[in-house]
Amino acid sequence: MENVSPFLRRRFSKEKFEPILFAMMRNMKSQYGNYFEYEVNVISESLYRYMWDYHKISIYDDEVLDEDILDVEDYIRRTYEHKLRDYFFNSQQ
Repeated sequence: MENVSPFLRRRFSKEKFEPILFAMMRNMKSQYGNYFEYEVNVISESLYRYMWDYHKISIYDDEVLDEDILDVEDYIRRTYEHKLRDYFFNSQQ
């Protein structure tokens, strides 16, 4: 989270975010045929729901946050890539 602004860094909690991410992983597993679409949509939807549920911030409607949101999404992708891949490919079998 080194590139993320202090505004978003203060509001991001792995402990609160993970249950939302894992629920999205389960809920979206059958909606996408390829991993890339699955990954992008799980991460963006999880982040959107987390920020709205806990902070009432609609992140994709705020142009000021655009770059920061991309940095947070990159952080999530790097942190959870193995879990996302494992779940996607193991659930396809």
